Amino acid sequence: GGVWVGAAPYLMFIPDADGDDVPDSKPQILLDGFGYQDTHETLNALNWGPDGWLYGCHGVFTHSKVGKPGTPDNQRTPMNAAVWRYHPTAHQFEVFAWGTSNPWGVDFNDHGQAFITACVIPHLYHVIQGAHYQRQAGEHFNRYVYSDIKTIADHLHYAGSIGDHAWWGHEPGIQDDTSDAGGGHAHCGAMIYLGDNWPDRYRNQIFFNNIHGNRVNMDRLVRDASGYVGKHGDDLLLSNDRWFRGINLRTGPDGSAYLIDWYDRNACHRVNPEIWDRTNGRVYNIAYGVPNRQKVDLSKLSDEELAELAWHKNDWFVRVSRRLLQQRAAEGKMNTAEVQSQIDKLLSSDQETRVLRGIWLAHATGLLDDGKLQSLLNHPSPYAVAWAIQLLCEDKQVPPKALELFAALAANKQSDSMVRLYLASAINRLDPQVRWGIAQGLLDHQADAKDKNIPLVAWYGIEPLVAMDPKRALDLASNSKIEQIEQYIVRRAASDPQGLEALVGELVNWPTPKQADALEQILQSMEGRVNVPQPMNWKEAYVRLAKADSPEIQELALRAAVAFGDQRAFPQLRERLVDKSRPLEQRKQALDILVKGRDKELAPSLYAVLDTEALQSPAIRALSAVADANTPDTLLGLYTQFNKTAREDAIATLVSRAPFADKLLHAIDSGKIARSDIHAFHVRQMVSLNDKPLVDRINQSWGKVGTSSEEQKQAIEKYKSQLPKNILAKADLSQGRLLFNKHCMACHQLFGEGQKVGPDLTGSNRADLNYILENLVAPNAVVGKDYQMTLLQLNDGRVLSGLITKETDSALTLKTINDLVVVPKDEVEQRKLSELSLMPNGLLEQMQPEEIRDIIGYLASPTQVPLRGPRPEFAPEGTVPGAIEAETMKVLQKTRGNTQGQDMRAFPKDRWSSNNHIWWTGAQPKDSLSLEFEIPKEGKFQPQIVLTKARDYAIIQLFVDDIPIGEPIDGFNAPDVVTTGIIKLPAREWTQGKHILKIQILGKNADAAPGYMVGIDFLRLMPVED
Repeated sequence: GGVWVGAAPYLMFIPDADGDDVPDSKPQILLDGFGYQDTHETLNALNWGPDGWLYGCHGVFTHSKVGKPGTPDNQRTPMNAAVWRYHPTAHQFEVFAWGTSNPWGVDFNDHGQAFITACVIPHLYHVIQGAHYQRQAGEHFNRYVYSDIKTIADHLHYAGSIGDHAWWGHEPGIQDDTSDAGGGHAHCGAMIYLGDNWPDRYRNQIFFNNIHGNRVNMDRLVRDASGYVGKHGDDLLLSNDRWFRGINLRTGPDGSAYLIDWYDRNACHRVNPEIWDRTNGRVYNIAYGVPNRQKVDLSKLSDEELAELAWHKNDWFVRVSRRLLQQRAAEGKMNTAEVQSQIDKLLSSDQETRVLRGIWLAHATGLLDDGKLQSLLNHPSPYAVAWAIQLLCEDKQVPPKALELFAALAANKQSDSMVRLYLASAINRLDPQVRWGIAQGLLDHQADAKDKNIPLVAWYGIEPLVAMDPKRALDLASNSKIEQIEQYIVRRAASDPQGLEALVGELVNWPTPKQADALEQILQSMEGRVNVPQPMNWKEAYVRLAKADSPEIQELALRAAVAFGDQRAFPQLRERLVDKSRPLEQRKQALDILVKGRDKELAPSLYAVLDTEALQSPAIRALSAVADANTPDTLLGLYTQFNKTAREDAIATLVSRAPFADKLLHAIDSGKIARSDIHAFHVRQMVSLNDKPLVDRINQSWGKVGTSSEEQKQAIEKYKSQLPKNILAKADLSQGRLLFNKHCMACHQLFGEGQKVGPDLTGSNRADLNYILENLVAPNAVVGKDYQMTLLQLNDGRVLSGLITKETDSALTLKTINDLVVVPKDEVEQRKLSELSLMPNGLLEQMQPEEIRDIIGYLASPTQVPLRGPRPEFAPEGTVPGAIEAETMKVLQKTRGNTQGQDMRAFPKDRWSSNNHIWWTGAQPKDSLSLEFEIPKEGKFQPQIVLTKARDYAIIQLFVDDIPIGEPIDGFNAPDVVTTGIIKLPAREWTQGKHILKIQILGKNADAAPGYMVGIDFLRLMPVED
């Protein structure tokens, strides 16, 4: 009677009762609230299920709140990453299953099993009602899911890293290995072939388009325990046109398949609406031989004739006839007797698939009551029993007799695993009070412990019972033969005060292995939570646990005591932290426990461990949360002794509070801290402290933080004019990589290296200069919700900014530029979702023109480049013009080892100035070497240095006049002895006269041989014009 259309924010119905393909009226808005923040992840892939519902998919980065027009916000269904369904006559909407990434295809096989295809994460899922599946990003709406169901695919359709295949508008050719694997990670559409034109070997196999591979993939669906495995099949077709973008496939009345092709040069992730070609859509037909094509209009058939089509081999006739009869039944225009006659024949068939068709037809037309469904619970087909279970639970009003039968089936050791899977799914739709018996029966099947579906689907239904009656739930766990559910029940009990009290009372009497498991689950339940009330019975329990014979129990009890704020535990852990005779791992663990326990007296212990390199960074990060007045002076005093990561953490701690930041600015002004150590993010963080004197100093030193959109446009045009192709061609990509490592890697990944706070840049549209500049100069122009920065103003004066990764009843987990911080909600005075990206403005403003050229050149690079500088130009006599040869410098001091010149002509893989370098051997980490050099005149110079790299060379830090300069440099290279090339260090003002170059050994590469050697070829000072 019309067309169903998904067009965010609406699900619409366009009436066409006479079938003339002309709308009878304006569209009827059935639902609204579908989001379109990410325009390629909206509602999609509508398809009729065998149960008479309309099914669809929904992507992870679009956030919807769905309801009928006019529904209040608090009564709508929140949704992202899901399979949903809508009933065409009851007008009900619900989420069928949760999770995945950007699913864009759903279909059903001959047994009514649902399958979806997805992008980015593994591509194929068997979908069970009420289940939760692996998400590409974000958290499940229910924080007690604990674990989700993974893909059924035993393969990928790409080779190597996913980052190499996420194009984001860049359209590279397909590598041979990825082409052989299937063409890429992006899939669209899903068709399980159930027609009668193709050979039978294709029946019940799933076909879907591969967007980047310009082809149609096929996976073979093979039953495996309660679910399926998707095995790699042969591709159905491969297009010779790079613009081919298949979207979906469907069978037709002739048994062949029809494929719609978007057909566009662009594949995805392009925000400019003008680049798409809307004139080129295509429809293809894929047939085996010459199909028997005839004009078909099923609407002209009688009810009996439509019902007879349920026997047809081509499922197109089965689905369409069922939908027409469903419509006639809803309108009161169906001959019930004629249809019932065919249903009875179907239900008595010895063909399993025909029995299922009878069940679905009877259900769609309202001819399947509870009594008939209950009789089907004894059917020999496990699929028939499974569908009877699902349909009995459809309205969530299950008769008592059916519940008894459910419990008996759950306890039956001979039941099929598919039946048990559907019983596990059914628990979710039952009143909590009647779930216990079915759950108990399911947990008695030890054979299901390793099943990929049953334990998790059962858990999703059992979870609400734990909070409702924790003691009964713990009894259920004690008798469970499925360890995973036993653990989850204990963890869930520990998440509520009543459940935790019951759990502590029980566990003191359990055997040691079970006690250990319970304490582990208690600690896992504390992740992301703070200020958890100490159970009333914990004081006595801790005395018993602390005296246990098992050291493991003692340690777990100690950690739990800290989590409960039990003051008896803190002194013991502080003593362990500062005890240098203890193994380092024990000290690290003690620090971690104390930080999680939010020990208010921790500061002195943290200061005491700052001389232990492995503890520096976590201790410095912990000082951010401790409001101790000595922190800034302590960190600034030790700053030059810290390694690179510890210095970055020190800066992050110093910008977290206004008094700390003020002392940091003084240190920068006095030259104790290099201005280049301050990231643009840090500047914005200090501005967000809202301290007027501090902001005035920042504006004076850095210029106004934040620019208007007009200023940003002017800046983009300025940089474009400075970066024509001939200039970018001269970019030093290795130097650009060093700049990326310094300014970008804390948040972004590129070529598999870096952090995942912001988007992975590997697949972005990096070849486009406009794209790069727009994101560098105006990162706040378009900010995805998942990358919007949250600002937290705390009651202790701190301001934290980052991305919320987790939220519990008591705390927020915030991913900052250098840490993952758990913040108690009761300490948050103000929480604001910023319109700004986590990435700050002004990144390029602090760089020299050559640095801008180099970092943009590196960002546009199609492949990773080595971390080395360019080779210098040599004069005819074999020296580098302007070089201060290291072997000629005066050795002022070395803490250990020997120094001497070394002739490098024996190493043919590279070239050294004067064929020589100074060679420092016999040193160890923390040792230093000081060399004296002289500058003939004052001025602004950029120091450039060339070092030697070999298999047994150290990681070093350079200092000039005791101030760290540049990042740590890894001297490891294998198997050849080579140079670093020219390493360009930050420019600075220099006075005339003598200066000291100090080299400090930090450690060695994990792959390096023992030795800690250092080789220095030359230092050169290049004039810099302001």
